Amino acid sequence: MRFLALRSALKLELLGMKRSRSPSAYVLLKRDYGLKGNREKVLKKANEIRDTILVLGYLPVNQRLQ
Repeated sequence: MRFLALRSALKLELLGMKRSRSPSAYVLLKRDYGLKGNREKVLKKANEIRDTILVLGYLPVNQRLQ
């Protein structure tokens, strides 16, 4: 659930909104889940992970988040 909340917060950050507390959703996704790249690339990868979870119902072992 936290992953999905951070993904949604990152979408809002890209539109110009900011979290009331720091660090940003972008920083948290990069730090906690090992994603790399700029905000757009991190969002794209987060969307791919979410789609995998929705289709399979789980995240395969070879794609596990850290």
